[in-house]
Amino acid sequence: MRRGETDATEWALNYVKEKAPELLSVMACSEVPMDLQLCKAAEEGRSCFADQKCSASALALQNIVKKLIKTELENSVACWESGSDK
Repeated sequence: MRRGETDATEWALNYVKEKAPELLSVMACSEVPMDLQLCKAAEEGRSCFADQKCSASALALQNIVKKLIKTELENSVACWESGSDK
């Protein structure tokens, strides 16, 4: 972390726990391998999916995104079936 920056990890985790606890089932930073190319792409504001430089972490991130989408779709279907408009 750079001087003057604060780590927002704890705040973000608490926010997710409060506002969207269902996401905790798919949140897994340990599923994404440490990848210097991924860090570099993030620092430069580039997508890690744009090139093959961070292919290992890109695949792991794609799997997490798929889990998030699946969970959201399941929640939407459950709300629709129950007649709830959560």
